[in-house]
Amino acid sequence: MENENKAFRRGLYSMVGTVIGAGTFALPAAMQEMGILAGSIAYWAAALVVLATHLLFLELVTHNKSMVKKRFPGYLEEAFGPWAKKLGYLTQAAQVTGASLAYIILGGEFMYDIAGSLGLPFNILAWQILFWVGGAVTVLYGLKIVAKIESWMTILLVLLLLTTLGPYFIQADATLFFESHWLRVMPLIGIFLFSLFGWGVIPEVHSICGNDKNKTRLAVTIGSLAAAFLMWLFGVFAYASLNGALTDEAASLGIGMPVWLFWLIPAVGFLAVATSFITLNQDFKAMLHLDAGLTKPVAWMIALGSPLFLLFVTSRDFVGTVGFVGAGISSLNGILLCGAAFKFMRGDRKVNFLWRVVAPVACALIFTVVVVWNYAII
Repeated sequence: MENENKAFRRGLYSMVGTVIGAGTFALPAAMQEMGILAGSIAYWAAALVVLATHLLFLELVTHNKSMVKKRFPGYLEEAFGPWAKKLGYLTQAAQVTGASLAYIILGGEFMYDIAGSLGLPFNILAWQILFWVGGAVTVLYGLKIVAKIESWMTILLVLLLLTTLGPYFIQADATLFFESHWLRVMPLIGIFLFSLFGWGVIPEVHSICGNDKNKTRLAVTIGSLAAAFLMWLFGVFAYASLNGALTDEAASLGIGMPVWLFWLIPAVGFLAVATSFITLNQDFKAMLHLDAGLTKPVAWMIALGSPLFLLFVTSRDFVGTVGFVGAGISSLNGILLCGAAFKFMRGDRKVNFLWRVVAPVACALIFTVVVVWNYAII
């Protein structure tokens, strides 16, 4: 029983650590644009949709025993055929590569902030490359070490994130809590979706929980909601505290900290981004190896090389990258995921009608609206 509880906690920590990532540090800027009231309503609506999507993804992972050796494209192939697998490769690769680019951009910025306070040289790009090197080497050689300390990294991350709330809470302007700019919600909803999605780690959580679907469902539910709540607190109180001093630059989030806590925001940011970067790219590497049949070295080179390439050919705009990936690619993957879950569950009369039909259809429609609004209307 003790081992089972330990496994459950590890699965829970893995879920929390994956969800709390780079998107957390775009939330204050989103709250500033939308207003806290409108932003909070939109955020929690997105959180519930993402939670439902996470649980629908679990239905794919547990559909049959062969799913254990597959990843997202393999699930789509099982549901729709070879054409869907090819599409899944493209959309999943785009999502992971875009997210990894955001992690590299932000991770390097946080390393630059820490280095600057210690008088160390190099520009931001050099620190972003160094962040990539550390992540790439870890994915290649150090995953066993990371697995042993992953739970402790997540606990430290949560504690540091909670610590940031103290100074923000004291300085928060209560008059800002009733602001609403509803016309800004849909153009920025992608930031929320990017921040909340963590379904790539669910196969790992299922494995950690001993392939027990009920325990995995509980770990995914608690982990998704707990991470969402912590990020929401950070987004709301960071904006309410900084307001006029807040910019799109991650460094501006440290303005509200006491001088002796200059290291806190970069430390939280680095932990959040590093854990998500490693987990996401390990899943991407596994997808290329298990579903595409590539050798592990080739899978590693593609998974880690793609975001590094983009680092040199894009503007390195963190908030813009997060919004694009969330509203476009993540939403498209959400549609495919919900469609596959619907295909698998629709004939299973043992499953509640609301869950096997209404939930996947409703979530798919919401993601469709987000994509159309951001890329067809606007």
